[in-house]
Amino acid sequence: MSRKCLLVLLSTSLVFPLLAGCLRRETKEITTLAWWITFSPDSDEYPTFQALAEAYTEKTGQAVELVSVPWDDIAPRGSVVTRLALAQESGAGPDLWGPVPHTWTGAFAQGGQALAIQAEQIEDAGQYQDAAMRAGQFDGKQYALPVLMSSIGLIYNKTLVPDPPQTFKELLDLVRDLTDARSERWGLVLPLLSQYHVYLFIDGYGGYIFGRTGDAYDPGDIGLNNEGAVRGIKFLSDLYVKEKLFPESLVDRASMYEDAVRLFAEGRAAMLIDGPWALAEIAASDIDFGIAPFPSLLDGADRPRPLSTVQVLYASAYSSQQDETLDLINYLAGPESIPDLYQALGGAPVRRDVMRQSEFRGDWQAKAWQDQAVTGVLLPNIPELDYVWSPWGQALDQAIPGLTPVQETLDSAVEQIRSYLEEDETP
Repeated sequence: MSRKCLLVLLSTSLVFPLLAGCLRRETKEITTLAWWITFSPDSDEYPTFQALAEAYTEKTGQAVELVSVPWDDIAPRGSVVTRLALAQESGAGPDLWGPVPHTWTGAFAQGGQALAIQAEQIEDAGQYQDAAMRAGQFDGKQYALPVLMSSIGLIYNKTLVPDPPQTFKELLDLVRDLTDARSERWGLVLPLLSQYHVYLFIDGYGGYIFGRTGDAYDPGDIGLNNEGAVRGIKFLSDLYVKEKLFPESLVDRASMYEDAVRLFAEGRAAMLIDGPWALAEIAASDIDFGIAPFPSLLDGADRPRPLSTVQVLYASAYSSQQDETLDLINYLAGPESIPDLYQALGGAPVRRDVMRQSEFRGDWQAKAWQDQAVTGVLLPNIPELDYVWSPWGQALDQAIPGLTPVQETLDSAVEQIRSYLEEDETP
């Protein structure tokens, strides 16, 4: 009931019909909020979402229905009409969905699917890390609230590497000293064909995915074949082809992710470039490990920035209960809920007040991943990114193992990306 109607109720000088009119206007049927998530009911993560929904209902009286849907039913896919889009247009869509990657923000905004969130509708906005909030912004508007962020770092075995290298020369010296291919011992491992993992070598020499014009990405400015990008990929290729500092399994897309983590967890690799998703297997191995930023590739230069991703929540622009939906999203992205999401999904909390909570003050892993993510480069959240991933990956498949010249291969990839973008713009 509004303040106006409450005053009517308290006044004895007004007649009953006026009060009745107020009650009719203010009474709103309480309906259930539909929350789409990408975790199945039999997954390890599902109970966390169920508990959060139940806690919110207990706190507010607002019912929340969890709906498990496959990833592809939500993920934007160019001209493909997804289940989410169809459900929204038919009136049977969710009120909110997520957590899902921030990279979908531009597509949801352009498609009119996600609700633009006004500044006054965000509770304690200053508690969010700036980078995390930027992840949910498009065309000057906020379309999502963040909950968790992640990136990659240098994970090192403290027995083999007591102190993380502070310079690139120190890193290379360690890699060369600790590598013995005959004994299958390696100084450093990473999935060599992974765009996400090798990007820091591109950034460290001055490459990038898309340039920026002001606060907006410029898909016409592609930096994956500039001098810095070529230098970074050539350097990695030389370490593999000429110096033989990596095992062959790390240029096999079918096994490179698992093998990189396995080699480190077995104590056969001294250092690993990877993210928080690798820690469960490492922790089970009882290896004493640390997490550090990657040292600068060039003397006097800043440290190379890894790519960062943010898990976000979207409110539906089609929802008939937008105020209630935003209240739920604020709760899920707030200090009560993020610790539970962190325990279930990993990564690092996006809020400053959460990191000040007693349970996080001593959580060096969460702090390390947050530091990496905050100082990293956000994956572009514009739809054009979809046209980058495949040509870029195919280029790495050829260039890293030394099958084709790096410059020629990256030039061809960028040409293919531009061709895709031009086709997309054709009416």
